Amino acid sequence: MRMLLLSVLALLAAGCAPQARVMVLRPAEVDIAGIGRLAVIDFVGEGEAGSQARAAIAARLADKRHYVLVDQAELSRVEPAAFNGQEPDEARVIQAAKQAGIDGLLSGQVVAYDAGSGSTLTNPPTVTLAVKLIDVRTGEVRDARQITRTLKSREVPDRQAALNDLLHGCAEEAAARLSPHQEAITVELARQYWGNGLSAVRRGNALAKGGQWDEAVAAWQSALENNPRNHVAMHNLAIAALARGDHAAASDQLKKAIAIYADATYQHSRKLVAEQQRLAQAAMFQAAHAGGAR
Repeated sequence: MRMLLLSVLALLAAGCAPQARVMVLRPAEVDIAGIGRLAVIDFVGEGEAGSQARAAIAARLADKRHYVLVDQAELSRVEPAAFNGQEPDEARVIQAAKQAGIDGLLSGQVVAYDAGSGSTLTNPPTVTLAVKLIDVRTGEVRDARQITRTLKSREVPDRQAALNDLLHGCAEEAAARLSPHQEAITVELARQYWGNGLSAVRRGNALAKGGQWDEAVAAWQSALENNPRNHVAMHNLAIAALARGDHAAASDQLKKAIAIYADATYQHSRKLVAEQQRLAQAAMFQAAHAGGAR
């Protein structure tokens, strides 16, 4: 009988742990110190692809609300000749940006803007952008990266709509790379198999999986009221604290849970919270030290 019980418990432990999604702060991946006023100019590309790339990236950067974005038209007024050719004259654009008091310039090239043909498995729609961030004051290239998005589907889509989606995917990656931003991550919740508070913990887990964090917190707190040593509820309350950006409360709850039961999941979550706190602090530092007033 004892062996049977151990086998059942082993099977339960081996099952997939419940998971939830939380939004966390992430810093820009590149050095953006001192860049507050930023201009995005038309990318080099065929037809309207270059201006579409500029518009898509500028829109995503505006969503991040880190930079003061300067419209290309302002640079054109300062130095009209910079935009007279088929593509912007980068050297003249940089000079115009200096005169306009701009800190950074984002330029690039539409390397691929291909709708594909035939099967999407062998020739899928693809967009590739080469993106470059220039420090206008020094001429230094702060970052240069190529970003590619390819449609992954067995069905033949509306190819132009697919290209538009891929372009915006590239733009989002570029903007996130250059700005402090929020990002969704998957976190693991702890499970309870028996004892006081079982139903409350399970209810909280289900609510958290659906993004209903306030209701989940109420359920886990109810479990703790039934059993003040319910380490599962403590762990999950720590994850809820992480979800609202309260790293100190998350660390405190995990410390209590581990003091009762040093589960591997709890140890992993403690490392996760510490890492998320480090990244959030880096993102907040970048936001506080932006080069221009927002």
